[in-house]
Amino acid sequence: MNIYEVLDYGPVVAADEDYSLLVTVNGAYLNLWAYDGSDYKCLDCRPPSDDLYTLTVSQAMDQAKTYLEDVLKEGEEDES
Repeated sequence: MNIYEVLDYGPVVAADEDYSLLVTVNGAYLNLWAYDGSDYKCLDCRPPSDDLYTLTVSQAMDQAKTYLEDVLKEGEEDES
């Protein structure tokens, strides 16, 4: 998928440049995307702690940032 196809799944609300990760948000889920140098692939999704339709953008961004932090911590633990 290219970035425009990723955006069909919702706006990007968090990113990690070091690991080429994006989190998009749609009406039901936060979606985790990884870029492998040629394509984006959806690796995982997580329901938010609240209904996304009632969250402010900044609240959705905070939840997406926490999602990325959790994923990166899990990756570090798996490497240990």
